[in-house]
Amino acid sequence: MLPAIITSKTLELQGRRPQWPWNMNQDSWQAKGLVAWYPLGAHPREGWDFKSRRYDLTNTNNVPVIQSPLMGRGFGFTAASSHHFRTNTPPVTAIPLTIAIWFISPGTTDFSMIVDLHNSAAGATRESFQTLAFGSSGSFTSTCAAADSNSFDTTTSSIAWTANQLTHQAGVFVSATSRIAYINGRANGTNVTSSTPASINRFTIGGRLGTDTIANPVTGQAFDARIYNRPLIDAEVFALYDLKTRWDLYYPIGRIVYSFPQAAVITARVPSRLLLGVGL
Repeated sequence: MLPAIITSKTLELQGRRPQWPWNMNQDSWQAKGLVAWYPLGAHPREGWDFKSRRYDLTNTNNVPVIQSPLMGRGFGFTAASSHHFRTNTPPVTAIPLTIAIWFISPGTTDFSMIVDLHNSAAGATRESFQTLAFGSSGSFTSTCAAADSNSFDTTTSSIAWTANQLTHQAGVFVSATSRIAYINGRANGTNVTSSTPASINRFTIGGRLGTDTIANPVTGQAFDARIYNRPLIDAEVFALYDLKTRWDLYYPIGRIVYSFPQAAVITARVPSRLLLGVGL
């Protein structure tokens, strides 16, 4: 039987995130303006930024690795353990920007910070860009917020999260007077109050660092966090969620699968240097 080539499109149609080995698809529009990409488990190097190709996230309090049927390896955060990733070198510090992440929450009433860009000297709710899950009375919504020295201005989506369901969240910070929150590719809230965060010097996944102590830590599972230095438009945010295009940034490396009558499978991997002219 002739070998079947497993491509990124095959995996997309199955809804599963490609697992290692793969490389970044530099030709994808999803690479345009991308300043940080943390596959969060799909790459064997923990805390590795695949865009800048360096280790710059510190796994704080030993965030454990988990397994998801659709996403493969990821990280499971527990608020009581203050699990989070952090760096003192944020990938972006000013407007415009976009934050996007896949997340599963076990509950629908917690106030949790999922991704945070912060000035560590400014306090909990000042000088920051944030995407968070805001819960009250059983309603769990996606919120993106910007805070300067005067106010904390939030954009809350009109669609509630569902517990234990894989959800794509994005916050697009277009300008000082334009913030848009997205759930599963759909724009669900806007805010136009003027806010210009300054002196950003911390980046965290799993909580916020308004000081050097983590606050509002999350409980849940996180996969594939991305930071762009441009405001994605509606169609682009939807494409990050859409089953047909969500994994375009992943480029599987030389994976050939042979099928036999007894359903035995052999996987052959060709070194990336031979295929792409680059190293892993």
